[in-house]
Amino acid sequence: MLEGWPKIMAPLAQTGFVESLGFYPGWLWSPLLAVLQVCGGFFIAVGLFTRPFALANGIMLLITYWFHYTHPYGYAFLTEAGMAAVASGSDLFTPEGVARLADGGTQFLEQVQTKAELASLFRAGGALLFAAFGGGYLSADRSLIKRQF
Repeated sequence: MLEGWPKIMAPLAQTGFVESLGFYPGWLWSPLLAVLQVCGGFFIAVGLFTRPFALANGIMLLITYWFHYTHPYGYAFLTEAGMAAVASGSDLFTPEGVARLADGGTQFLEQVQTKAELASLFRAGGALLFAAFGGGYLSADRSLIKRQF
């Protein structure tokens, strides 16, 4: 019954990306990561099974940080044709936009790269704090299970 199942899951957009990170098979890890993000975020917000879900999400976010750190965006935001369009003074660009893109978008991409790295790092830190200390006194763990899990 499950013979054709990997073929059905193969068209998922993230499978190739997940496999490029070294997680094989991608048809298994891609949906698993999506479920972890959605369900894990819900369980952390509610405070039910907070520590295991927060630990799993923290590890996933550290892998995201590692990816952003090892695969920077580069320094070519605009192609030669894009640079020619900016230089032509088209009505599509404001003077501020022309000034920002005068270097080909290098400064912009450096800002985006830094933002991606810091966002992943801060989110991973937040998830790992929940993994270390639990959901707190108002969590569902404390009220339903009568202990912080």
